[in-house]
Amino acid sequence: SGGNTFGHGLDAPDLMIIRAKDTASSWYTTSNDLVNTLDIASGYYVTLNSSAARATTGVSSGLFTADSFSASSSTFKIGTNSLFNSSNPMYFIALKAVPGVCHIGRITGNGNSNGIWAPFGFRPRWIHIKRITGGSGNWVTIDTARSPYNDGTVIESYLDLTNAEYGGNGFDFLAEGMKIRTTSSGYNTAGSSYLIIA
Repeated sequence: SGGNTFGHGLDAPDLMIIRAKDTASSWYTTSNDLVNTLDIASGYYVTLNSSAARATTGVSSGLFTADSFSASSSTFKIGTNSLFNSSNPMYFIALKAVPGVCHIGRITGNGNSNGIWAPFGFRPRWIHIKRITGGSGNWVTIDTARSPYNDGTVIESYLDLTNAEYGGNGFDFLAEGMKIRTTSSGYNTAGSSYLIIA
């Protein structure tokens, strides 16, 4: 009937991923950082298995509720959609930003090859970046294990594609965050927003 809650063991998490286990399902991902007003009531979400920009129908389609995050700091509430309200077991992942350890946030592209400075408060070792407004964009994964030097040829792989890894776009891993040094639409279109998990 909807409105069921799941405990997550975190105080007010910043990002949730939920997926039906035994039936066809996307990896529905929602975060307050998908919304300019930091208000999940608008129903924004993205899916890990798609390059599509954020969708706005999470509440109206019954995937989430207007108070999915704010109902409780220790639980997450699902909507009435039959995908989430069946006898199927579910995968459920909750992430919380922790200063110095994990960053979840958003940046806005500037379309300049000098790029965006994304402060995290620590040197990142692993980053996901996803374009969420102004067009589609792959879920790009970069890390310092495959690209230990800031040489403009950071190796990428993609959550939503089966492609081989690719090297060539400009990112710098810095002591307090990341500097994007490319005008690629996947990372730095002027005015587009990007979700970052580091």
